Amino acid sequence: MNMYQSQVVKSKPVKPKEPATPSVSGYSPTLDTVRMVADTIRNGPNSVMTVAELKRALPRQVNHYALQNALDFMDEIGWIDRGSKGIVWIYNPNPNIARAIALGYEH
Repeated sequence: MNMYQSQVVKSKPVKPKEPATPSVSGYSPTLDTVRMVADTIRNGPNSVMTVAELKRALPRQVNHYALQNALDFMDEIGWIDRGSKGIVWIYNPNPNIARAIALGYEH
């Protein structure tokens, strides 16, 4: 075989990756929904709030999957943290706090 001839390499067809949760992928929250959920979590009476408590505290009903997508979005950008006890608001744009964290030390 010379350099002008090519060799055909057969490989297995690559299957496209499925979304992590296919049923959730079709429900995109609107910006209004994301803002409503964020305001409810930030101004909530408790520091930690479960999804069920969040649904009851929202001013209007939100589709469960759209709510999950909104929470995923806020978790990715660093506004909230979701743990075993619930959801907590962690975003604070105050530059003094960011500077204290950067200059802080552990005991």
